[in-house]
Amino acid sequence: MVNTAVVDFDIQGYEFVKRCRRNGNGGGVGAYIRNGMIFNIRQDLDDNDIEGIWIELFPKSSKSFIFGIIYKPPDSSKHLSKHFTTKLLEKIEKINREKKGNDYHGRPKLQLSK
Repeated sequence: MVNTAVVDFDIQGYEFVKRCRRNGNGGGVGAYIRNGMIFNIRQDLDDNDIEGIWIELFPKSSKSFIFGIIYKPPDSSKHLSKHFTTKLLEKIEKINREKKGNDYHGRPKLQLSK
């Protein structure tokens, strides 16, 4: 069952893209992308066990780059796979193999080794 209850706000000049949580109630992630920006939702990086969305942007003045918006809730054991970290690292490795621009940011408390 797909949760479509995510409320988005119309911001003039931007398009809202989202991915709702597939397991459990509530949740999901989204991004506003400026109109005119060429982008692609990377469905090949999608994973039912990771609450996130992967977007490839194609700026006019530089090479494309991929960014992901990932959310791991504090009570993630109720919603996400025990293999969250392994699966996330697999996605990052796939992106690195594509040799596109990328940058990784996140909460300092996120420990990828667990």
